[in-house]
Amino acid sequence: RRTLLDDMGSLFASANGFAQIALLDVEADHPAREALEMLARVLWRAQNVSHGLASEDAAGACRLRSTDLRRVAREAVEAAQGIVPSGVDVHLHVPRVRAPVRADDGVLVRLVIHLLREALTSLEASPRGRVDVVVEWGTPAHPGMAAVIVRDDGAGMDAESLRQARRLLYTDVEHDARDGLGLWLAERVARRHEGRLEIESAPGAGTEVRLLLPLMDEPVREG
Repeated sequence: RRTLLDDMGSLFASANGFAQIALLDVEADHPAREALEMLARVLWRAQNVSHGLASEDAAGACRLRSTDLRRVAREAVEAAQGIVPSGVDVHLHVPRVRAPVRADDGVLVRLVIHLLREALTSLEASPRGRVDVVVEWGTPAHPGMAAVIVRDDGAGMDAESLRQARRLLYTDVEHDARDGLGLWLAERVARRHEGRLEIESAPGAGTEVRLLLPLMDEPVREG
């Protein structure tokens, strides 16, 4: 089932890509543009639903083992390079200290990519933007925990928009954003890993999502 959902998601993603390319060649007042934009939104939603349900299946069968969050963050940022729009900078910040957590590294990489995609979507209306991916551990606010943080300087969300973004499917009507899985999937995966998700956002102040996971043992400093 998970393989089928993944394949369907990839098919919808490819179709959406072609729709987006077609939109580049269609004038703003072309009679077919509205229908093409609607098609792109439907394909985007179908893509997210397929990948999201596949990831939920994967999260339900997580193989938890010692995982270095720094490697997870590096792989996610590298994999996401192909979806970073022009004018947006993605910065990775990792410590020199390895902080192992019990996790399924493949599922976590996909989750961080999902959070990156959501952050990049929030920057679509900006000519320039920045996304930071940060790995940290043992901060005073979160003792005994390691974190992967995805922070953007996009439009941000008010309390109601943030509540909507936690649903399985949502549409950000205020900012004319596309339909998506939002943070529902991230929270499900965090719980599967005995962790939690924290979100801070405000209009005009961007959004910060923190994936918190329990540390396995004492962090190890590398030379």
